[in-house]
Amino acid sequence: MPQKKIDKVFAENLGAAMGGCVRDQISAFTREISNAAGVKLSALPFIGNREKVIFKARWAALLQGVACWVAADSFLEFRNDPKLLPRFSSTMESYADQALEARILSKLDERELRDYALLKQRFLKLALAAHTDKELFARAFLSAVWGRRPADFDAARVASTASMVGLAASLFQRLAQITRVRDRLHAPRSRQAGEPELALERASGPGFRARAAAPRGPAASVI
Repeated sequence: MPQKKIDKVFAENLGAAMGGCVRDQISAFTREISNAAGVKLSALPFIGNREKVIFKARWAALLQGVACWVAADSFLEFRNDPKLLPRFSSTMESYADQALEARILSKLDERELRDYALLKQRFLKLALAAHTDKELFARAFLSAVWGRRPADFDAARVASTASMVGLAASLFQRLAQITRVRDRLHAPRSRQAGEPELALERASGPGFRARAAAPRGPAASVI
């Protein structure tokens, strides 16, 4: 069977699916992620909620950069066609922000929203840089959390954070593969621009949920 071309419709559908995966990973957020970055968040509800919201917003910004990195790495067309990656990233950001509005973004003040937008741009830029890897994302995230230079963090802290980045990236990689396989199976008449929720349902339905791969352990309760 000839492969379908990677086009703007696929870019939009993948962007919506990745945005849904960002939502699911934030919904499945565990303290193992914050612990890896050296941040202690309370497991008790209604305690430290402000700190939890801010940390999750920063992690959501990081996730969108990682998703863009995975997409550009998975599909050469995204790097070669200047129109595809912006279409993918704008769809992903729109879907993710809409999904995060009630639980995260609506709880940020004006300055924190600006910081969130700047962080997204920083991570999206990192996604397209040469030789980017999970350690560079980890250092950039730690820098955002602690207000220090990326080079200031010791190898153990970077490694623990990079392991969380790697888990997130593996989910996005799996989703990219699933979306591409599903895309090949659907006739052109069933693939219309502006149908991101259908794309998300096809790519991340009952058999694919980010929370299925969330870290598990004594410190891994969802908060």
